[in-house]
Amino acid sequence: MNTRRVLVISGGHLSPAYAVAKDLKQREKTISLVFIGRRRVFASAEQTSNSIEEQIMCSLCNYTHIIDIPRPREGIAFIRSVISIAQFLSSLRPRVVVSFGGYVGTAVGIAAIIRGIPLVIHEQTHSFGMGNAALRYLASAVCVSYEDMAKGRYIYTGFPLRYEILHPPDKPSIPFLSSRPILYVTGGTTGAVFVNDLFFRVARVLLTRYVIAHQTGLVSWEKATMIRDMLPIELKNRYYIAPYIDPPDASWLLHNAKFVVSRAGANSVYELAVTKTPSLLIPLPLQHEQKVNAEWLAFYAPTVLLHQKDASDKTFIKSINALESLPKREYLSVPIDGTKRLCDVILSYL
Repeated sequence: MNTRRVLVISGGHLSPAYAVAKDLKQREKTISLVFIGRRRVFASAEQTSNSIEEQIMCSLCNYTHIIDIPRPREGIAFIRSVISIAQFLSSLRPRVVVSFGGYVGTAVGIAAIIRGIPLVIHEQTHSFGMGNAALRYLASAVCVSYEDMAKGRYIYTGFPLRYEILHPPDKPSIPFLSSRPILYVTGGTTGAVFVNDLFFRVARVLLTRYVIAHQTGLVSWEKATMIRDMLPIELKNRYYIAPYIDPPDASWLLHNAKFVVSRAGANSVYELAVTKTPSLLIPLPLQHEQKVNAEWLAFYAPTVLLHQKDASDKTFIKSINALESLPKREYLSVPIDGTKRLCDVILSYL
C-alpha cells in the first residue's frame, strides 16, 4: 500500500461515507482508501464478521478494518479501543482521517488527534452530535451540511449524496412480480425494529394495495422471512425483503416508489428531499434531531409525521391513507453538490 497517499474513512453514518469514498476513487485513482468500521451494530448482534458495513465498503476501499468498538460510556473498554486504533493508524500513516460522527467516528477521531494526523469531520444533522461536538475543537477541518451552521471556521459543504441518488438506474434488479404501486419500507442499513414490527402487523392489509420492498436490517431479517413464508402466494409475490438493499436499487426505489416509510435519520430525509417522494416518517423518540429532520423535510417533500408514542396498527394505516390524500403543492429544492464540495476539502490534505 502506498502510505504517502493513504486516506482513512470512518464513522457511524454509512451512506455519506459511501458517497465520499466512491467520489474520491473516481477522482483520484492513485489514493488508497481504508475504512474503519464496527463489527457489531448492536451489542447483542451475533454477527461477528462480514458485516453489512464491510460488504458495502470493501468494493470501494483498498482495505477495511472491522473491529469491536465499545461506546464511550463503557469507559476503559472504549479507551482501549482508541489506543488500538491509534496503533493501527501509526502503522498505516495516512495523510488524513475523515469521520462521519457517531461513537465509531469519535474513537477513530480521537486516535487521529493522538497521532497528530489531520482530521476532517462532517456533521450531517442540524446540530452537532456528541462525538462531533467534542472533536470539532481539535479537528483540522469541520464541515457542515446546512448553511446556518457555517459559523467561524466551520466549512459549509452541504450534504454528501450517494452518486446513485442523482443517477438512478432505469430498471431495478429486484424481481417485482406485480404492477401495483410500490411502498418502500426502510430503517437504514441497521434496520428499525420498532418500525419493522409495526409494519409486520399490518403487512397483509397493505399487500392488498401495494407491492412492498422492505429493507429489514439484519435484526429483523429472520422474522420478515417467516412472515413472508406464511403469506398466500399472491401476497408473497408482492413482498420483497432484504436485510440491505444495494445503493442502485435503493435509489431506484426512492425515485419510483409511491410512498416511503422510514425513520427520520439525516441521510434518509435529505435523499427524500432530493427525490420528492411522499413519505411517512417515524422519528426515533429519544433523538430530538430526528423530529427536527422530519419537520424540516415537510418544506421539501410531501411528508406525514407519526410519533412513535402515537404509533399503532390503526394510526399506521391512517397515516398511509393520509399520504394518499396530501394536496399537491410546490416544494423547496436542496443543493445536490455536497459530495464534491466535501471531497474538495478532503483532497486538500493529500
